[in-house]
Amino acid sequence: LDLGKSPATVAIYRRILRAVIRWGAAEGHCLPISLPPIRQTQKPPEAWTVEQVSRILHVASKQPGLIAGRSAADWWTALILLIYWTGARIGSVLEIRPADYDPIKQTLTIRRTKTGKQTVCRLHDQAAQAIKQIYDAMADRLFIWPHHRRTLWAAFRRIVEQAGVPAPKNTRTGLFHRLRKTCLSYCWAADPAIAQRQADHSSAEITRRHYV
Repeated sequence: LDLGKSPATVAIYRRILRAVIRWGAAEGHCLPISLPPIRQTQKPPEAWTVEQVSRILHVASKQPGLIAGRSAADWWTALILLIYWTGARIGSVLEIRPADYDPIKQTLTIRRTKTGKQTVCRLHDQAAQAIKQIYDAMADRLFIWPHHRRTLWAAFRRIVEQAGVPAPKNTRTGLFHRLRKTCLSYCWAADPAIAQRQADHSSAEITRRHYV
């Protein structure tokens, strides 16, 4: 029966139903039932081009006001460039402390939110110069967002939309993740091993399948 649901949604319902049936069979309320499998086709990862990222940066550099006492334009520019050049997850970026950054060597220690590992990255000059504009050694975090984190996602979406760049509202992991995919896709074009290392993945196949 076609209920107009996506295969991924149907698969979720199937897992719930299978768990209920297994519980019912274990309790003696019903006979075991084998449910038919759900065919799912994985959509290819979507990233942006350099030209699209340039348009996003242009809009970001025009943002008015202040964020945690820093120019909003500088704050957004630094955030976007950092993710673009490192491929770091937004959760990891928001946890970076001023002490994690060495402005002389232009190196940044990033703590991976998923694995807990620490990675030391040498930043591209473009990202380093942008961070220099907002760097405060006495601050609690390198990037302080003084509002609920959910509003950060919404604010970035507005910037992307103002730049005329595709920003589908059904993007499951957010537009920051699309920026991460952009970084890893360009890294892959240069060398798959670089992309895997940048992504902190256990295999290059994981990087290719989900990010390139």
